[in-house]
Amino acid sequence: MTSCGANRFFSAEYSLPPKPFLGVFDSGVGGLSVLARFLDRLPGENYVYVGDSCHAPYGDRTPAELFELGGSISLWLKDKGAKAIVLACNTISSTLIAEIRSLLAPLPVYSILEAGVMAAVLSTKSQKIGIIATATTTNSQSFAKGIRDHLPEAELTSVACPAFVPLVEKGLVATQEAAKAVEEICSHFSGKNIDTLLLGCTHYPALIPLFRKHLHEDVMIVDPAEYYAEMVAADLYQAQSLHGKIPAANYSDSDLSGLDSYSEVLSPANAQSSDFGKRIFLTTGDHEQFKESGALLFGRVPDPVFRIDYSEIKVFSPLSTARGLALAKQITK
Repeated sequence: MTSCGANRFFSAEYSLPPKPFLGVFDSGVGGLSVLARFLDRLPGENYVYVGDSCHAPYGDRTPAELFELGGSISLWLKDKGAKAIVLACNTISSTLIAEIRSLLAPLPVYSILEAGVMAAVLSTKSQKIGIIATATTTNSQSFAKGIRDHLPEAELTSVACPAFVPLVEKGLVATQEAAKAVEEICSHFSGKNIDTLLLGCTHYPALIPLFRKHLHEDVMIVDPAEYYAEMVAADLYQAQSLHGKIPAANYSDSDLSGLDSYSEVLSPANAQSSDFGKRIFLTTGDHEQFKESGALLFGRVPDPVFRIDYSEIKVFSPLSTARGLALAKQITK
């Protein structure tokens, strides 16, 4: 696994939001598409976002590498005061969700992939679904298995898109290179009559305008982020650990029932309202590039953004714990 040098980019001092917060992470800027929806749905929560741009893309890494990276970031977030981990990385969700949950138990760990499955199931009417994701996620068949648990007769077309994440990370979504890459992927759905295209990577929403040029206007492009935010909101509500006001739900799915139109829950009980709604963005890569590329997915320039040296995170390697070592052995069997 390539190393992220300590002096490659400037690192500035930063202060984390008040505890407890939601810890969100991805391999880079992709998870900002998720965080944007969470801010809409759960604006009172505090957030710490970690984008591991230094090690992006995750899609061609081994399970052992992914466990080291994802496990370290998750344990770092837990140590700093996260009340839950929001996985904004489909690659880790598709291959290691059980291991990450076991590593962090009893801390809740949420999966973007599980949200994506349900969002696609609720969207499709013809049960003809296209799925695009990284190579690792595609090869795991996690989306296909999850969808068929609900729709056994579904006709699924899964396509790996290794070129997309690097393009988005570099902010090259408006280039001819990106246009050609999207056109090539869309050719795989010709004649399939899909009515739903599931975006199986959080980087891909940045390319939606390009997909619209090549897909039939009736095809629903599903970004799981909105359903994901609803799913986590419902769970936090049931656990009575919400912060701030909750806008009305956007989904009528019975799994998300129970949310009031507006719920005011401050936790802990003696907390002040000024303690809520804080956020910070951390990247292991170039923080200026993170801002530029991140704006494509976040809808605005993320702020404040700080560079965090990966050596700070690596201290929390899962291999430094007995549970982590045992899980790592299972992964490499």
